[in-house]
Amino acid sequence: MANNITVWNLSEYSSNTALRDDRMMLTYSELEEFCSVFKSKVGERCLIFILGAQCVECAAGYIASINNGIVPLVVDEKMDRELFDKLVATYSPKYFWIPKNLNLHEYETVFSYNQYILVKTGNEGPAINDDLALLLTTSGSTGSNKLVRLSYKNIISNTNSICSYLEIKSDDRAILVLPLHYTYGLSVLNTHILKGGEVVFTEKRFYTADFWQYAKEIGVTSFAGVPYHYETLYKTNMITRIWDAVETFTCAGGKLDKKLVQQYAEQAENNHRRFFVMYGQTEATARISYLPYNLATQKAGSVGIGIPGMRIELVNDNDELITQPNKEGNIICYGENIFMGYATAVNDLSEASGSQRLETHDRGYFDEDGYLYLCGRNDRYVKIYGSRVSLDELEDILKQEYKTNEIICCKKDERIVIIIYGVLCSENDIKKYLGEKTGFPHSTFEVKNVVDIPRLSNGKINYVALMEHINSN
Repeated sequence: MANNITVWNLSEYSSNTALRDDRMMLTYSELEEFCSVFKSKVGERCLIFILGAQCVECAAGYIASINNGIVPLVVDEKMDRELFDKLVATYSPKYFWIPKNLNLHEYETVFSYNQYILVKTGNEGPAINDDLALLLTTSGSTGSNKLVRLSYKNIISNTNSICSYLEIKSDDRAILVLPLHYTYGLSVLNTHILKGGEVVFTEKRFYTADFWQYAKEIGVTSFAGVPYHYETLYKTNMITRIWDAVETFTCAGGKLDKKLVQQYAEQAENNHRRFFVMYGQTEATARISYLPYNLATQKAGSVGIGIPGMRIELVNDNDELITQPNKEGNIICYGENIFMGYATAVNDLSEASGSQRLETHDRGYFDEDGYLYLCGRNDRYVKIYGSRVSLDELEDILKQEYKTNEIICCKKDERIVIIIYGVLCSENDIKKYLGEKTGFPHSTFEVKNVVDIPRLSNGKINYVALMEHINSN
């Protein structure tokens, strides 16, 4: 498929602005020209590692790779060098597309474009399956060799579906605070470039007045964030500034507190704006479901219905289909956006696609109207005294009781650790309250106060680093 596929028809929107950051802008005509030069420098279908920064050069390199049949692995530009070298040793890429300021002098630079350089590694490169388009690290990855393999069909299917329900058009302009190595961030880029829209990068902080004033001045129409972004906007009182600047808001990448969903949904409606809650995974190329914005208040807490072309089912632990409403089960998805499978070694890059069935390892239920509600990850369920306990449900109970979002629950050996940050809560009160709610002895619970929560670059909680910090103290 790689020899005859074009994901984006750049010439269709030649005079439109495609990419912009604080230093430069690229029209679609200029982007198309860059893609041609990039192809001539790389010369053939091969594997390239892209270190993802929030800038025009990085986005242009990604677009040029996909549209020219070059397979990129997009990783965090701040990835630890030892972990980066481990990926290089495992997968033997032929090129890097990286910021100039990185200290990789041992490799040959073959092309320079503003603040990025194309570097030749000296590797011959691996054999690659014809359908393989893109590689991404698994969500929350902390240096594992495990990669998600995405095909051209995956990207095209998911991109078209998102464009359909968000109604993205050529005059749309997205401001992107999500990193490009994160599938949600890439989906914003993919969709807007498909429709001839514009993607904006800026070093301005999303929780400042300067950011939203800038968004208003340049005519930004959409903002995509994870729960952390919306929680921060609420805490910094920026929620009162955003409606005047942007028309469409999307939230995915985790569970936003139901009360906050209601607040955002109500204010969006009052200001004639759109607020979408969505659900997705890297293995689904980005998006699985969405809640129509006109139901965001009525169905607050739901992640909605399957995107166009996606079928969502629930099965029990025996893999039997659940058809009753309000009955919890394992979430299974089917569609053309379901990934090709994982790669853990270089030979996996030449393997064919797997099935179009995805076991999400999330649990949820449908209401009477067929709208999906998430209950948590399977790995966020723990066995305590023989009982199955959802850490996400415990968090929700505590957040409602103490009227704060600053509480996280984790498992440590045979106990549950309650991590509190930014607020004062009595340790004894929390243990007593949870004891009453769960029936477990107070000794089941350990309460820790922290001054900050480590996060991944996509805004999600870094549970590994958090527990390392707790254990070291």
